[in-house]
Amino acid sequence: MSESEVLTTSLPRDLSAPRLARRWISEQLNPRGLTSDEHDAIVLLVSELVSNVVLHTESDPVVTLRVDPGKVLVGVEDLSEHVAHVRQPTVDVERPGGWGLRIVDQMADSWGADVIEGRKVVWFEVGVSGA
Repeated sequence: MSESEVLTTSLPRDLSAPRLARRWISEQLNPRGLTSDEHDAIVLLVSELVSNVVLHTESDPVVTLRVDPGKVLVGVEDLSEHVAHVRQPTVDVERPGGWGLRIVDQMADSWGADVIEGRKVVWFEVGVSGA
């Protein structure tokens, strides 16, 4: 991958999507020389965002990866205009949730959500020593 190359994949809106996202992002990151902590954090965060799309929207998630020197930017797009926000996690075993964006907020260097032309992109950026 050359400097600032952008890669994208579309995933199905089903329970396999987080696993497929983890596999895809890992395959893209492996040759980049990231530390295992950097790699694992990015894989976890993309999994959380893709899970949110599957659970809370009616559209297929689209994952975009951009690797620049010193940073990785990942966006997860869906067709919902509902802006994502950190919510209070629940310990209700019947309906667990609320941890995804809290994890992103704690682990990413920055993150946000943008709605453009009826599409929402939740993105995060992680500083890396490789890339």
